Amino acid sequence: MWMAKGPAGRRGALKAAFDKLATEEARQELLAEASLIEVTAALEKAASLKTPAAKRRRLEEALAAIREDSVPDELQQQQIAWLEAALRELEAPRATDE
Repeated sequence: MWMAKGPAGRRGALKAAFDKLATEEARQELLAEASLIEVTAALEKAASLKTPAAKRRRLEEALAAIREDSVPDELQQQQIAWLEAALRELEAPRATDE
């Protein structure tokens, strides 16, 4: 999944791997790994964007997606924390400007 290009490629790789797994525990681990990959991709994409608004939008989309997916949030706490921290960093300069 790490080598797949783009969200559609990662979803295809996830589905192919998911279908081969026999246990629910293994499936949850795979979903958590997929979540990590998507969060990493979102953070990298946000870093490459030029405007704070575009960065914020990308991070908020990723945070919404991670909260809505089928992986329990407790398995994704670190990824959620990374996204929330990145959003706080975007807000920090604005708070000091006021």
